[in-house]
Amino acid sequence: MKNTKSIIARLTVLFGITILAVLGILISCEKENFTPISENSMEKTVQSDLTSNEMPIVDICGTMMSKKLLTDQKKEVGTAFLFNDKRYFYVHAAVNADYKVKNAYLFTGKKEEIPLTTAGDPDFQHFNHQIVNQGFSTVRSFKIPLEELTGKFSVALMLQILPKNETYNFLKLKAWGQGQSFGANVGKRGMFFPYEKGICLYIDREEPAAANE
Repeated sequence: MKNTKSIIARLTVLFGITILAVLGILISCEKENFTPISENSMEKTVQSDLTSNEMPIVDICGTMMSKKLLTDQKKEVGTAFLFNDKRYFYVHAAVNADYKVKNAYLFTGKKEEIPLTTAGDPDFQHFNHQIVNQGFSTVRSFKIPLEELTGKFSVALMLQILPKNETYNFLKLKAWGQGQSFGANVGKRGMFFPYEKGICLYIDREEPAAANE
């Protein structure tokens, strides 16, 4: 009798573990919540409507992309996270504790439409998304409506940064999101990379339920 009860108890535990495992797989396939918040992301600065110092908590469609932030296309100074939900494309760039960000410039669109100067170098001041004159911070975040973007597009991200203890010459130090190099002159070249919209498999909880007929 004891053996029978022991077997039943074991089967019950195994059944419960199996159910939990199946539910875990289903949930992970439907959505992914990712919140990479930098160490100093709670720092208060004035932000424009498109930006926030805090990493947004959203239901990510597909997978999240990360790109190193590089100066001179070789020295790593931080990381940019890129992802989308059903409505927006997000770019959240965070530099490490040795640096601070002044301005941020982001291009999204066709590769051949990336603005260039007459000398053939990146014309970041004409990128279609900008966060400028907002004070120093360790992060910059962009939130762009997906309706403005095609399914697959190019991204170029550049931050004007300073070493933590400096207060001048920020225009001379630039950090680009790692990708393919472009530009005509050494020392002025930038980088760009492709991004493809993630497909949403989850049910949008903010959408109203269909009316009963």
